[in-house]
Amino acid sequence: MPAFGQPDPMQVSCTAELVAALKAVHVWCGAPSLRELERRSNMVLRRSSISDMLRGESLPDYERYVAFLRACGVGGANLETWVFIWRHLKALETPGTAPWMPRVTASK
Repeated sequence: MPAFGQPDPMQVSCTAELVAALKAVHVWCGAPSLRELERRSNMVLRRSSISDMLRGESLPDYERYVAFLRACGVGGANLETWVFIWRHLKALETPGTAPWMPRVTASK
């Protein structure tokens, strides 16, 4: 269960929806500047990486994705849900892995 008012990623089924959910998380945490998110991530994220992630042309890099969520205040069980969704989407785009992942249907 997400924290009060926090975006819930459980309905995400593609990269475009994940990007929309990440934008919602950014707004939920007060829409800090990219510079502030960079600072909050202890410089793990760079402004350009955050910008690329929020533009969403591909599934974000796992470490940057998690760092972004943490910088936006997502943690604990909520973070585990977001990680599950990332893994789900990664399985969908990785040949041969979908049958082995829960809640994943391989596209034909």
